[in-house]
This record gives sequence, structure tokens and C-alpha cells, in this order.
Amino acid sequence: MRSRLAAALASAAWLICGACAPPSPPSVLLVTFDTTRHDALGFAGNEAARTPHLDALAARGLVFERAYASAGITLPSHTTLLTGLEPHAHGVRDNGRFALPSEEVTLAERLTEAGWESAAFVSAWVLAPAFGLDQGFSRYGAQVRATSSHPLDLGVAQRPGEEVTDAALSWLSGREGEDPFFLWVHYYDPHLPRTESALATEDPYLAEVEHADSELGRLLAGIDSLHPGRELLIAFTSDHGESFGAHGEATHALLAYDSTLHVPLLLAGPGLPRGVRSPVFARHVDLVPTLLARLGLPEHSGLPGRDLVTAAEATGALPSPIGWFESRSPSLSLGWAPLDGVRDARWKLTARPAPVELYDLRLDPNERDNVAAEHPGVVERLGRLHAERLAAETAATNRARRTHVPDETKERLATLGYVEAAGQWPSGQEPDPRRWARAHALVDVARGAAQQGRFDEAIAALEAMRHSPALRPLVLRTLAPLYRERGRFSEAAQAYIAYERLTGAREARWGLAETYLAEGRPERALNLFPAESGEDRAAALRARALSALGRHEDADRELEGHFKARLDGLRLRALLVLDAAPRPEDEEGLRLLLRAAPNDPELRATLGFWLAVWGGDSRSAEATTILRAARSDAVGSDAIGSDAVGAAAVLSHVGWGLHKLGFSDEAIAALEIAIAADPGRHLDRVRLGILLSEARQPARARALLEESVIARPAAAWAPAARRALTALDANPGDEHGEPG
Repeated sequence: MRSRLAAALASAAWLICGACAPPSPPSVLLVTFDTTRHDALGFAGNEAARTPHLDALAARGLVFERAYASAGITLPSHTTLLTGLEPHAHGVRDNGRFALPSEEVTLAERLTEAGWESAAFVSAWVLAPAFGLDQGFSRYGAQVRATSSHPLDLGVAQRPGEEVTDAALSWLSGREGEDPFFLWVHYYDPHLPRTESALATEDPYLAEVEHADSELGRLLAGIDSLHPGRELLIAFTSDHGESFGAHGEATHALLAYDSTLHVPLLLAGPGLPRGVRSPVFARHVDLVPTLLARLGLPEHSGLPGRDLVTAAEATGALPSPIGWFESRSPSLSLGWAPLDGVRDARWKLTARPAPVELYDLRLDPNERDNVAAEHPGVVERLGRLHAERLAAETAATNRARRTHVPDETKERLATLGYVEAAGQWPSGQEPDPRRWARAHALVDVARGAAQQGRFDEAIAALEAMRHSPALRPLVLRTLAPLYRERGRFSEAAQAYIAYERLTGAREARWGLAETYLAEGRPERALNLFPAESGEDRAAALRARALSALGRHEDADRELEGHFKARLDGLRLRALLVLDAAPRPEDEEGLRLLLRAAPNDPELRATLGFWLAVWGGDSRSAEATTILRAARSDAVGSDAIGSDAVGAAAVLSHVGWGLHKLGFSDEAIAALEIAIAADPGRHLDRVRLGILLSEARQPARARALLEESVIARPAAAWAPAARRALTALDANPGDEHGEPG
């Protein structure tokens, strides 16, 4: 009843505010592109950009040419967009570490209360529901997936733009009733890694922006088809830009120059100016009050923003609002100095750390000439505002909660460079991010080389920086798994130990345990963790160490006691059964696990694999049935699209199991799909190489085996790959099947 009344009031307000308006308020579409510079779009004058759908929106809408984000990083920036609060007010200062407090009110909550049906569809893990932006949405689609199972994969769990569009249109087509909707759609495509270089442009970055634009076009066409005649208020912006080397910053999230903070912003829809470009100073905090005003909803005095449409239409001079900006990720990850400041329509002051920087954006939009010495009055005025804000920074910032980060996510964050080195420097002596940006970029280059398999090049570059105090935690955490993957176990262990001493990060100990296990020293891995530590990762590592020591029953009890009936625990127990196989009790153990989760394809595939390899002739028919059913589960109903890494794990068991049963063609097909779904599965490349060599396809077999040994020379399966290569050398054959 309350929402219907609110909707009626909003409808009445809309009728009052706009002559010739429809009998109900418009629906609202908020579209955000990740990592999209203000000048990466056709309507911004970039002749190399192909963004026809955004260009068409700009032609019938209102473009704000001077719009700025408050932070150059995804989660804090989107939190500002959806709350209308600056980062220091909502308290979300970095990716992966913070969650929006429930007492803060989002745009979705405001619109839902007023009668709009709200849904969001995002495309990256950093916007997962755990971080609080799902507040107010009746549907929050965040079905992202890991890009690879490779231990050195540097990609954030994500999904491509076409899947986001599909999900949004599916929700729209299933709606019932005539209530207006609020839909937020987020496209991550322009963010690294960039893969759309096959599109018309040769620039991979602009190609990804083009791809996102094409998906926006498909979304708009779908909305028009599903809801013909319904008025739609559209807002488009990006969370931040990309530096591409400006001021020494390779990408974003490190510094706070306008190469990452200057963003596109446009509005289109009923009652808005058409084809207008406004020079007014616009901020992300202005989006919420602007949309509320356009919808005739009450203003909220606690919001610092203003209605940008009113500002753009004003005929006289308006006082310039104040904007805030910051970069806290280097401080929280590396212990570097906090970087923040204050700006108005003309001036931008970086107040921390010293020395201050002042830029006259009217004359110097690229921030090349620090004029602080020439304008001490401006520095004093803006610096006083900054000092007052810092003194008052107590409420939401101190209230904002550090979100619980699962063990696996902690490791993932560290792999991505979100290390834990805060507090290692005395106050006032922290490294200045501006000074260290170029060196940090060299670490990123080395990490990229490692991801491309150029391990020795990456290690050499990182070793040259490992004694730099400002970079040491990041370099050690990056070097340690590289050493392990190269079989340099002693150096890997030393790097993990040094990293833990510097930072106290628990995930360093998990990496150390992985190193000891890979080295064949399970007793050392076991001794790193007390029994019943309460950590998922520690329990799993203890169980693996116990199993490696031959204490299989203790290993199973470790997992059962910690994970209980959780699916992840059941899967770990099944994998340990395979590690210990063959034993008389294995089959019944796997069947018991499957009875606990009968619909899980991974557990079914594990049982089928065991029956195929060790079950004998009496179990071959059942194994064949199970494995083929698991294959259907993995490739059907968009299983690969929703969880490519998980589907690949199923197909791995299917492929090798069917091979053991004599179905070579089916086995090869399953392994081909597994590798395509998860390119990081080098074990399956080795298996496929072995099968192809048996099928007399030596050239492809050799390529698969060689690239796997190069990529992971110290893996447990690497000796088998080398033996297969030796066999190929001894009996190379040819592509037509005649052995040599």
C-alpha cells in the first residue's frame, strides 16, 4: 500500500513538473562503463572511437563536458554514484575491503520506496553483493566467474557485456505490472584485460569501448521493444578513466589526476534539453539529486550534490560547488601516503601528501604546471576547506565496516596486487604515490610478462626492485608464486616468509604451505597451521598435507569437521579420495559424498572418473553413463557461460575417464572444450597432448605439451609431459598416422 501511494504521489509530481508528460513517471536506466575516459567516445570528439549509440544519446540529450569522479577505482566510485555521498562520507575507500553500511541509503532504496521496481546487472566481482551496493534492488545480477584457474591469472572475476545485456533484457521481459523500473547496467569490458581487438579499430582499448557501446545499443533496442511508448530517463557515465602513462600511472587507482577522474556524463529523456553540451562543473555526487529532481521526488538535505539540469539551464553565474577527490588504495595496500584534495570549477588542489599541487584547470586541463607558488591565496582557501573536512571526518568513515573477505578472495586480492602493507611506515614518512607511480608501473609490466608466460623476464625485472622499501611488499608477493611455478622452491619460501614478516598477511602462510606441498615437504606445510584454526584455507591445506603423509582418514576428518556438509568441503574431500586412490573404501566414500549433494556435476564426474580408472570391467557401463551425463551437465543449459572454470573441471574428469574407457574421440572433444572454457588448465593440455599423440597428430600434441611445460615447469604433471615429449621425439610419426 505504501509503495503504491508513493508511486501515485510521484506520478502526480511528474504531471505537475512536466506539461504533456505521460500519466506515469518514466522508468530510469543508469548505464556505467568501467574504465572509460571522457575522451574515449565519438561524441567527445574522438575520431577513432566508434560509439554510435552513445553518440546518438548525446545528440538527443544533455552532455556535461566537465564531469569528475571522486575516486579512480570501481567500488568507491560506484558507491558514490549510487548514494550521492563522497567516499569520505560513505566510507568505502577501496575495492574488496569495505562494504557500504546498511544505514546509508542508495538510489535504489529511494526509488523502490517511491514505487519503482529496481534491478541491477553488474559484470565484475568488485561490485558483488557482499560489498553492499545491492541495497534496494529486488534483483541484483552479479553472476561473474573466474577468467582462469591458472595460479598466476591476474583477471578479476567478470562476465562479458553480452551476458550482462542478456540478463537485463531477460529481467525486463519477465516483469509483471506497469510500475516504472529503475535499471542499472554495468559493463566491465573496457577494463584490462582487453580482448576485443578483432573489432574494427586497431586500438584494443577503444575496441572494448566500442563493444560496450554495441551492447548498450542492444539494450536500448530491447527496452524499446519490450516497453514501447514508455518514457525512459537515461543516465550514462563511467566510474573512472585510464591514465595510459600520464603522470607515470599505467592504468588507474594509484593517483588522482584527471586522466582517471575526468569522466563522461550525459542525460537523455523526457523534459531534458536535446543536443546540448554544458560546461558546468559536474560531480558524481550530483547524479542522485539530479535524478530525484527529474522524477519529481523530494530532495534530501543530507546530500552534497545539486541538480545538474537546473545548473545547466541557469542564465546567470552560479557559485561553484566544492568537489573532493582521493586515492586510498596505495595507502591501504602498500602503506603509502593517503592522496586526496579539493577542487572547484577552476582550481584543483592536491592537499596530501606534501608538497601540495595546485592546477588551474581552465588553462591547464592536463595538470602539467603546478602553480601553487603563484597562487598562495587559492592554496590557503582550498587548503582550509580540506583541513576542515579532515577534522570532521568521523561519522561514516569510522562507521564503514571492513567486509568479511573469504580466504580464497584474500589470496585473489593479493595476486591482483591488493597486498596488506598498511602501517609499515611512521606517520608523515609514507612514500608519495606520485613519486613511485613509474616504479609501480614497472611491477605491473613484470606481472603482465608473467601472465604471458615470460616468467624469467618477469622474475629478473622484479628482483631488481625487491630491495626498494616502498615496493618490497608488492614485489615479494608477486615474486613468491613465480618462484614456485619455476620450481625455485627455496626462493619462493623465503619470499613468502619475508612478505609475512613485513605485512602479517595470513595469506602469505597459505602460499608458503602451497610451496612446501609442491616441493614434496608436506610435514612443513602441516606444521604451519594449528588444528581447528577456523580458516577454510588452512583446513584445506592441512588436509592436503595429511593426505600427502599417507594419513588419509585424518585428512578426511579434517575436512568433514571444518566444512561439515558445505559443497566446497564435499568437493575437496572427493579430490583427496582421488589423490589417495586406489583404496577399497574409495568407491563407497565417493558415493556417500554424492548422496550429500546428488545434483552436483563435479561430484558426479569425480565418481565417474574413479569408476573409469579403477572400477574395472564391472563398473565400466556405469562409469560411461555417469561421465556422459556429467558432460551434458557441463556443456548444456549455459553451464560454461555461467561457470566456465567449474564446467572445465567437470570436463577434465569426463575427458580422461572416457579415455580410460576407450572412447578416445569423445575424450578428445571433452578436453578440447575444457581448455577452451578455462585456458589455464595446463593439466588438460597435457592429457590432450597425450591423446593426440596416440591419435597420430604429433604436431598439435607437441605444441600442447611444450606450452604446458613452459608455462608450469614445476607442476606435478610436468614429468609426465616431458616423458610424452621424449616419446614423440623417439617416434614422431606424421599427421597422416604413419609412425616413424
